[in-house]
Amino acid sequence: MRRFLYNPIVLTLLVVAAIFLIPQAAIASEEQYDYDLIIYGTSSSGIGALRLFTMLRGTEFGNANTKLAIISSSRNLETPLVNGLNTEDLFGGDLYANGLYKYFRENIISYYQSKGINPLTNGRLSFESSAANNLLWWYINYGSSYWDGTGRRNVSYFSAHLLGADPTSHAIDLMVEDEGERRITGRYMIDASPTLDLARMLGVSYRVGKDETIYNDILGNRPLEPTSENGWITALQLMAGLPTFSWSKNNGTPIDNRWWLYDSSLYSPERIADSVSLVGFKDSWSNKVSMIPYGKHELNEEWSDFQDPIASFRYVFYREERGEIRARLMQEQLDKIRYLQENGYPDLNLVQTYPSPYFRGELMIASGLDRLTVDRVGTPEEEAIAFGFYNRYDRHEIKAVSKATLSETFLAVPYRIIFNSEIDWILVTDGACLDYQAYNGPFRMEPVRMNVGGAVGATISLALKYDMRPAEVPYPELRRILDQYQWRYWLR
Repeated sequence: MRRFLYNPIVLTLLVVAAIFLIPQAAIASEEQYDYDLIIYGTSSSGIGALRLFTMLRGTEFGNANTKLAIISSSRNLETPLVNGLNTEDLFGGDLYANGLYKYFRENIISYYQSKGINPLTNGRLSFESSAANNLLWWYINYGSSYWDGTGRRNVSYFSAHLLGADPTSHAIDLMVEDEGERRITGRYMIDASPTLDLARMLGVSYRVGKDETIYNDILGNRPLEPTSENGWITALQLMAGLPTFSWSKNNGTPIDNRWWLYDSSLYSPERIADSVSLVGFKDSWSNKVSMIPYGKHELNEEWSDFQDPIASFRYVFYREERGEIRARLMQEQLDKIRYLQENGYPDLNLVQTYPSPYFRGELMIASGLDRLTVDRVGTPEEEAIAFGFYNRYDRHEIKAVSKATLSETFLAVPYRIIFNSEIDWILVTDGACLDYQAYNGPFRMEPVRMNVGGAVGATISLALKYDMRPAEVPYPELRRILDQYQWRYWLR
């Protein structure tokens, strides 16, 4: 299959052509596309978008026979909720949980209560990744509305690597697991990935880290690596792995005897000693706050941060290196657990590691129809699509420049940050148009992302229903859906 390899002149012409031609394509007959909607990413927001979009079929808010595809970069769901992020980062969960996340939360609570277990400890919900995985897969495959019958009608799932994308034909080239190369087209698309792979391939401009410069991959304008010389301005948040651990009465299983990915020859206790505090672990958040059912804990904070800002950057912009970076991240996680076992915590036992790293972001689209800046955090929004409550600013970065503001604040996510002016048939969720300070507050929490995804899915459902571009969907119409389905979480 033909790949998309453009020279700079052709790239420029394609982007210019896309900008002028896509508004007409967006309202063309949906029969020319394989799918009405393609969702790239099984993040919390991607699942939220699928869930609400499919629920609206056959109602006054959606066409009955729409076709949808959702793409995961591996056979596993990519949301952190099934990859070790198992203790709720939601202050006052019962009060501030809303939308699809509230429904998810209540399903998890009911599941554990049926087993005689209280999953609400220290005022937070904690759950096993396996429980979240089963529930979220049910949302994708079997959480059907009454008109769907068994399973999801007209929903295709792909475990695939993204090879290329063409903005002039609404096409995506995939390497599908167990199938090979395949091209699919979609009338509308959602990029629900934290790395904005699809949007950047299509030519959407973006900002990265703390840098206000506007970049565009398809035009060859890409950011430089973060360094101490440039003040780490293009650095993203540190990546993390979030392994699950427990305490054993008879010493934990030694790392090098169990984990085949571990290379003991790379172990450097001196290097680990420089990055973590042995004294602090006993009373750490991971040990005292994260209380997952069956005596498990989520390893978070400095214990899971991969202290390499260049690796986080290269994970985004050099996709061919992602496997190697994941392996390095895994090695460092296991080194830290081994170091703890050998230095005062012999009963520490590693229970599980996960395939997807915790990638907090942040890449933000540059050409949004609105931009959420830090001065708007904590203030009401007339056209809100999601709500959250968390720290005003909490950014995981190299310690030398980390400045977290841990005061709690409320966030209303404004409607028009999900759109961009360059390509009006692709909407974004995790990479919506914010500044980095606004991003690093309640917005990056999974409850907020899940509900932003739901609102984006609902917006596209209305666009299809009324044959209009998504940005033309009046907010009062979207608000009717959010009032009926999202805020009250009426999910059948």
